Amino acid sequence: MTGTSRTTVVVALSISVIASGVWAILVSSSKTPVDRKISNVAVSRTGDFLAAATAQGKITVWDERSGGAPHQFSFTYGSLNDLRFSPDGHLLAIASRNLGVYTPAEPAAPRLLRSDNENYGSVRFSKDGQSLLVVNGKSVIETIDVHSGGVQLKVCCSSIYGDATFTPDGQAFANAGHWPGLWDA
Repeated sequence: MTGTSRTTVVVALSISVIASGVWAILVSSSKTPVDRKISNVAVSRTGDFLAAATAQGKITVWDERSGGAPHQFSFTYGSLNDLRFSPDGHLLAIASRNLGVYTPAEPAAPRLLRSDNENYGSVRFSKDGQSLLVVNGKSVIETIDVHSGGVQLKVCCSSIYGDATFTPDGQAFANAGHWPGLWDA
């Protein structure tokens, strides 16, 4: 190989290495695309409020009474698993790695009710709206006070993909999952 050929090869290899490095940096620094598909919806019993959310926790709430612009916010505590309005429509419960509540009539940031990273799979309000029934990632079913966030009752076992709901009279709750059951509330 002549000196000119060798220089050309070295320059070509250098450019190739630099280009590969730039490509690797671009690929590694690019963010994973955000999935904008709606994964959860909730409608208040009166139909005054509608909420829709993506799995990443982007939540939009429409107030059908006012007809104003929808309120949008992020609940960035892990993948969003469930949304539910209280019986009177005054609160929206948000289940993800943590548990939050949002007041649609007073648009502000949601209030974090439980910040324990328990991965709440589902959330349901009691008939009076004072308690939340949840299933968490440890397969535990709990009732939680809406105001304090304190655990009122703890029952084992379900699965995070299993649902739980209060009976119509609010005196008991049923759960699905590994071992379906009916429990005294």
